[in-house]
Amino acid sequence: MELRTGKTGVNVFDRSVIKRLGKCWKPDRSGAMLETWTLQSGYMGSLAVTGAANRLLAAGSLPESMETSLLLPIGSKEETLRRIEDGIAEGARKEQVVITGAHAEVTGAVSRPVLTVSCRGKSALCDGPVSEKTPFSGDEDIVMTGWAGLSATFLLAEWKNKELSDRFPSFFMHTALEAKEHLSIRREALLLSGEDCRRAGVSPLVMTALSDGGVYAGLWELSERTGGGLEAELPEIPILQETIEICDRFSLNPYQAHSMGSLLLVTKKGAEAVRILEDNGIPAAVIGRLRKDHDKRILNGEECQSLNRPEPDALTGMIEQGNAKYCD
Repeated sequence: MELRTGKTGVNVFDRSVIKRLGKCWKPDRSGAMLETWTLQSGYMGSLAVTGAANRLLAAGSLPESMETSLLLPIGSKEETLRRIEDGIAEGARKEQVVITGAHAEVTGAVSRPVLTVSCRGKSALCDGPVSEKTPFSGDEDIVMTGWAGLSATFLLAEWKNKELSDRFPSFFMHTALEAKEHLSIRREALLLSGEDCRRAGVSPLVMTALSDGGVYAGLWELSERTGGGLEAELPEIPILQETIEICDRFSLNPYQAHSMGSLLLVTKKGAEAVRILEDNGIPAAVIGRLRKDHDKRILNGEECQSLNRPEPDALTGMIEQGNAKYCD
């Protein structure tokens, strides 16, 4: 079977990676996390660093150090290398981590830059996410921070700036491009693991950082990690109007589009968690709940659809069509 473009699907990963690794497979969600970035952007370095830090924070660990490996296609310019490394340094400063190793190589094995970041830290977040073996009653709330498709909004605004600028007013484009400033989940992860949430009894039972595949992929991962079903109310999922209109312009599903900057968490007191988050200037909403059975549902008024296994990110098709190029 030919593999499809993008992140390996859940079924393929299970049977062709995890089963092949066998007893050697022992994922460490709390101590280290990998992020591979192939979506081309002038901010590629900082985006990859933020993505790796987000994954580790959602696992309950405080990022401390990172190692990077950059593969560049033949013909790349030194300016490209410098720009990506400058972005890595910027991202590291924002996430308060040190870079302990860096590799850069020009190779014919890739047709565009491929950046992999390995982020390491310590399980130092107070009362962070509990063990995934923790039993769930099946009626816990699902809370989402940030907005769906936020990183996709920024990337599309960057890639298609002229086309979108001719169509939308300047304030619209300003909001879309400024989305890059809201892609870290550091503040909310630290807050949710802190004293206020602990006293209120809303410390998350499990968290997952959204990224490629968008909200739908994140909900599927959440269901896998809790071991049961869930249902989410589509109208309750926070999303910017800019995201809706930009994704509609390119016929993309915003709920399957890259959503770095958002966090999904399971808690027994969703409304109270939202109150604490919003009191600290972090947008959040209760978007659904766990179920006692194994059904995974997306509700939209009276309509109900099953949540399918994650599809390739909505931006993948644009890469295949050559519409997501790195600009030297």
